[in-house]
Amino acid sequence: MKKRVLLAAVLAVTVLFGACKPYVPDELSWLMESGEIVDSIADQSEEPESVMGDLMNQIESANEAASESLSSTSDSASDTASSSDSSNESPGGSSSQSSSNGSSSQGSSNGSSQGSSSKPSAGGSSSTPSNPQTAQMRGVWISYIELSAFAGSSQSTFTTKIASMMKTCKQKGINTVFVQVRPFGDAIYPSKLFPWSRTVSGQTGKALSYDPMQIIVAQARAQGLSVHAWINPYRLMKDGDMQKVDQSYAIGKWYRASNRDDYMVNVSGTWWLKPGNAEVRSLITAGAKELLTNYAIDGIHIDDYFYADAPSKYGDTTAQAKANNTALVKSLYQTVKSVRSSAQFGVSPAGGFRADSKLPASDTGYLSTDLALWCSKSGYIDYVMPQIYWDYAHTVQPFTMTLEKWKSFVTASSVKLYIGLAPYKYGSDIIERQKADSVSGKAAGWCLYRYDNIK
Repeated sequence: MKKRVLLAAVLAVTVLFGACKPYVPDELSWLMESGEIVDSIADQSEEPESVMGDLMNQIESANEAASESLSSTSDSASDTASSSDSSNESPGGSSSQSSSNGSSSQGSSNGSSQGSSSKPSAGGSSSTPSNPQTAQMRGVWISYIELSAFAGSSQSTFTTKIASMMKTCKQKGINTVFVQVRPFGDAIYPSKLFPWSRTVSGQTGKALSYDPMQIIVAQARAQGLSVHAWINPYRLMKDGDMQKVDQSYAIGKWYRASNRDDYMVNVSGTWWLKPGNAEVRSLITAGAKELLTNYAIDGIHIDDYFYADAPSKYGDTTAQAKANNTALVKSLYQTVKSVRSSAQFGVSPAGGFRADSKLPASDTGYLSTDLALWCSKSGYIDYVMPQIYWDYAHTVQPFTMTLEKWKSFVTASSVKLYIGLAPYKYGSDIIERQKADSVSGKAAGWCLYRYDNIK
């Protein structure tokens, strides 16, 4: 009982204050050290292929209607943005909202520090440099925690801070940054689909007079770094912030709707979008398209946050949950390729992989991923980046064994394997060894969680 109470307390703290990356791995690490790995995430029997196939067909047939519904909501948000006074702090209320569409006011106010290099050329393609997947990937996650440190700052201060971060990344041998741009169903950039994030403005829905994303891309490019937009597809906010989201945005409309339960579920005080709702998936996919269209980024990245609780809490079966996640992943992949064929789409799942299991923990527990499918067939992901956050001496999930399990697990020739590492837990001696091991053989690179732990 004491162990269960402690686990609940740890999870509550990480949900409240964690960025994303340590959430599931820390849970698994605690369980592994106590000898109870994955049992608490209950191994689930595999669903018959015919059942999964039928579910996928039903899901795909619902997507078209959902896209039409989302289109009307997006138009409403755009109308609200254009008619609001520039001093209005509600979502879309600032003149910077229209800047994502290329208004001259954005360009003149931002000046050369953002530069045209952060905007894709016509068609959204040629201005993006070669993707690091052609070489060894050496990445770092830049989370909302780092960005929050200077929330609400002026354009010049933000530019200086980001320039310093990118310079440090370059000096540390990093060639790719994964920047958390949509942490809580919000956006660190002017968006027609999502409200401004307090991560950069200091208050949910409060607009900035400049575009942080343009600055991030421009400063990364100045250091020769590749930029991937890291999004949390399902996680939203707590009630206090959700109440600040204007109804012109889909999540604001759904939050206030009489049928709210069709769109979102509350888990431990935080709202999460329902993966089984086709309109939800269409919103997430449209958000990825907006990013790729408006910024010369190299890819879209999602992490280990899928279902936040047992599928039954969402009204889904295990088979439905897997099918729902697969539908989103496939849609995101197709959207990325349709906007810019060279752009990459990948997933960074929890790294737990029990020695006696054929499937990673993320596939067998409530997260309800189907990595077995995504990593064995083309058309779902370009890379997988499991978070292997354990050292070599771990009694249940030692690094070498876990790494080898993942190397054997990824069988599709089109899917690259990168390894997520944890400098927040271990010293440079262990991390440097893990970097070397990660690029030996099948793995093609590594990524460090997170920037504050490498500077």
